[in-house]
Amino acid sequence: MIPKVILHFSFKEDTGKSTLSATEAFLLGRMKERVLLIDMDTKATATKIFTKTFHLKNDFDKSIYRGFVQQDLNPEIIDVTENVSFIPGGWEINLLSKSMQKKFLHSDLLVLKKLINSLKRKFNYIIIDAPSSRDIISSNAIMASDFIFLILENQKLSYTFFSETVAHLSNLVSDFGGGFHVSGILLYLSRGNVTSESNQEFVEESKKKFGKSVLNNLLWYQERANSFNDKGIKTEEIWDERALKMYQSILNEELTRF
Repeated sequence: MIPKVILHFSFKEDTGKSTLSATEAFLLGRMKERVLLIDMDTKATATKIFTKTFHLKNDFDKSIYRGFVQQDLNPEIIDVTENVSFIPGGWEINLLSKSMQKKFLHSDLLVLKKLINSLKRKFNYIIIDAPSSRDIISSNAIMASDFIFLILENQKLSYTFFSETVAHLSNLVSDFGGGFHVSGILLYLSRGNVTSESNQEFVEESKKKFGKSVLNNLLWYQERANSFNDKGIKTEEIWDERALKMYQSILNEELTRF
């Protein structure tokens, strides 16, 4: 089975995409799917979440940076359960970005795609967590993806970032032959109650503008979900499962978009 490569993306930071990516990988594993999480974000939030979730020592000698330098991701994979694996991220990816930027070639955009194609392990899904930046690292993540879900936050400035994101993706398609699909738009409610008048107006306005591209399920800020960043993904309490139910609903709908 050819793995489906998924990316949640926005040029706007702090839209919850790293937590979303890590949690979806966790949930896919719980669904008995073989999944690989690749952390390309310099903040390494997804790596920190997995470290806490699976009680790992944070002294990895493996990383996405090493995989790029050695041109082989296979030795960098860490298995955390029978179904879930990941490749850690870190600040070092900045070094790679700077070195590649100096000698930019079209082929530099396809490095990650080629490395994923050469994986010896079989995965049903590969989820990439990329930085919210306009550099060659995020562009590699985009070009390596099959299905991209764009995140639109309930803030006025978000529409500017969203437009810039769409323009960047369009350029990668027209100028470099990107073969990815934008499979949907995920609305992120970062403030206010889900049912508040302002948030409902935001949802309705987004659906009028973008139609069926907008996912029915919403991502909204929850304290318990935010705690996953510090304490890892938990399942013990009712509030844990409530947060996971939100992510599971988003994941289930995303799977139908393929």
